Amino acid sequence: MPIDIVSTCRHYTRGIFIPTAPDQLLKIEEGAVVQLVVHTDGSEVLLGFYGPGQLIVPHPADSCYIYFQAHTDVTLHTMAWSEAHKLPGLMDQLRTHIWRQEAWAALQARAANEDRLLGILTLLTEQFGMATKNGILLDLRITHQQLASAIGVTRPTITRLISILRRRHLLSTVGVGNQERFLLHHQPHTTHS
Repeated sequence: MPIDIVSTCRHYTRGIFIPTAPDQLLKIEEGAVVQLVVHTDGSEVLLGFYGPGQLIVPHPADSCYIYFQAHTDVTLHTMAWSEAHKLPGLMDQLRTHIWRQEAWAALQARAANEDRLLGILTLLTEQFGMATKNGILLDLRITHQQLASAIGVTRPTITRLISILRRRHLLSTVGVGNQERFLLHHQPHTTHS
């Protein structure tokens, strides 16, 4: 963070709600943040993840209840929009932010649940992926329930879809329990970054 930008560094532990204000911009230094929306019926939908170097643009207060939560321990900088304009490459970062949100939303239009799941995992590998000799490792713990929330199906459906993708040799898992990670065996498509 350049010295001439006034910002506040904050730390949040995993699972903690991250307070935001519409006149602020947040930049993640380390960790992962999840964006969620709660609908009027109480259902929660996963809208995306953010990682180191990425910007979080808070949503104005309205009938949508969109919020951010620390997915891992997180360090981030909070700054006013009046200071944010000094960030080097701000326009490129905002453009990438919009492209990621559009890509996430576009996946919801895919007819097959299998395609939506694979698409979400592919987008996440573009943010949190590590190349290995066997494919791209998604170096982010994501639960079956979170994936279900992201694509609008039940948790048991996600488990079944993962089995189908394993049989098709499109993905496998590495580790067990909280250490489980997805390994995608196909080449992810390229988004704008």
